[in-house]
Amino acid sequence: MKSFLDEVAKEIIASGHSFKVIKIIVPSKRATLFLKNALSNQIDRPAFAPEIISIETFVEELSGLKKSLLVDLIYTFYSVYKDKTTEKNRDTFDQFLGWSKMVLSDFNLMDAYLVDHKTFFNFQFSLEELQQWAGREDANPMIKNQLEFWRQMPELYSGLKEILLLNHQGTSGMLFREAVNNLEHYLENNTYHHYFVGFNALNEAEERIIQEFLIAKQGNVIWDIDLFFYEDKVHSAGKFIRKYYRDWKTLRGYEASLKDNFSKPKVIEMIGASKNVAQAKYAGQLATELSRNFPDEKTAVVLGNEALLIPSLSAVSDTSFDWNVTMGLPIAETSASTFFEAFFNLHINASENYFFYKDLKTLFTSPWCMDLFESRGFHPKSKLEELEKKNLYRFHINFLFESSSVESLNAIFFSLTSDIAGLLNRCIQISEAFIEFLDQSKAELAYLDRSCFQRFKEIFNQMISTHQRYKAIQSLPTLLLLLREVIREEKIDFFGEPLEGIQFMGLLETRLLDFENLIITNVNEGILPSGKKNQSFLPFDLKKKFNLPTFLENDAVFTYHFYRLLQRSKRIFLLYNTESEGLNAGEKSRFLYQLKYHSPP
Repeated sequence: MKSFLDEVAKEIIASGHSFKVIKIIVPSKRATLFLKNALSNQIDRPAFAPEIISIETFVEELSGLKKSLLVDLIYTFYSVYKDKTTEKNRDTFDQFLGWSKMVLSDFNLMDAYLVDHKTFFNFQFSLEELQQWAGREDANPMIKNQLEFWRQMPELYSGLKEILLLNHQGTSGMLFREAVNNLEHYLENNTYHHYFVGFNALNEAEERIIQEFLIAKQGNVIWDIDLFFYEDKVHSAGKFIRKYYRDWKTLRGYEASLKDNFSKPKVIEMIGASKNVAQAKYAGQLATELSRNFPDEKTAVVLGNEALLIPSLSAVSDTSFDWNVTMGLPIAETSASTFFEAFFNLHINASENYFFYKDLKTLFTSPWCMDLFESRGFHPKSKLEELEKKNLYRFHINFLFESSSVESLNAIFFSLTSDIAGLLNRCIQISEAFIEFLDQSKAELAYLDRSCFQRFKEIFNQMISTHQRYKAIQSLPTLLLLLREVIREEKIDFFGEPLEGIQFMGLLETRLLDFENLIITNVNEGILPSGKKNQSFLPFDLKKKFNLPTFLENDAVFTYHFYRLLQRSKRIFLLYNTESEGLNAGEKSRFLYQLKYHSPP
């Protein structure tokens, strides 16, 4: 199989540009190694590789800003919110956490699409007034609060942007806006020829950047789309690239030079499985079988639900096969996350120096916790049995440690405190205790869980640093809410050999990559594609007015990624959940019906 990156490498080498004067920009960091490998396979003598970077790195370089960490961003935004509001009308920090992340996402979107914020907020406020009939004297407090919320938005946006720029930081949207502002200077002082490879759904800033490079004759763009989807005027997979050829002046009059791979013969099987674990197990077994039968071909398992990574890996029973995880493991799905959730709940529910039995049992039964205590000479199982015999639903903290042993592991775990910085420091100590214990363990999952606790230690250090500056958190429940927000997007990166063996991936990690054998799980509505999800305060009509992406564009993005994977594959296995009840249930994805009734001749 000739992959897309093989074609890209051939085109770049044929261009005659020396690798020394080439800069290649790709959608993600994952693709850089694969492109380097494709280039090395097509040259016959040693050479220094060209610079290959992700669009995020390139935009940081153009903007001169550094992307702000989520913890810092939330605290900074709250400090701006406090400055712009009176104490009477101000939300507490835990109430603020409930809506701030969505507002930050909307600000990010506005910047990435280069929307003029004054015009935008004036339009939005006028729209709210019309919808809520603000001129009526009998307007209720909820309507007035809603209008006040939108009246504050311009000041919050400007205040946040001002502070971040002073610290040479920004959101990803701000980085894009500043990159566009600095583009003219970069082009005047640039000696590289740029290749933009494998992009599809571009934001306004990305469109502007690529077009300027094309106009200046300092760049080329190489699309990764099949001729079948491009020529089908209604198929969503080609929606964006058809738009670029229609709207960009630099592309008008040019025909897209595309290959027709999707129409070639393929084996496509649609397989129903009962619930998620069955899909994960079958996907792992099927990948092993395909690797055995076709050892010279590339095989990938693409997880629609990334939480199924561990059960999928456990199904690869044949240790003679190489496999690699080319995706991050969501840290919220790990045993370390389970432990800290139980730890915080134990202390949140404690009252008057008493813990509750059910909270203690949940903590001790979290992975590795009981083993850690037993390694220090404490026996949690006997303590739980004693409480069960006495039928105690709550107990005094002295039951777990002596008040004099303030430096012991038990004191770190169980002494009560209302000091937020002190508790965060204890979370770091607990993480270190687990890391030390897991370093000595020979269990299979020890190294993975050690990495998770190491990442939590880094997160708690960040939280201490920002808490000391802002002092916004006043209670443990609020601290737990913030921790949940922070770890929601966090992932543990795996290290391995991505060029060999079975690849386990998320959908976004597959960008630019091709496989002869392909297994995709969770091909259900609401997962692939993700469907309509309300993750914004901005109404649909406002987004359409200012050309911001709606759920329609998000559907087209999922459609592109799904069909792009299928283009060059020979054998495709699409797994879906047949259960109609419970979590993650749903009907078969529309993609399955499209393949059945709208396939190439």
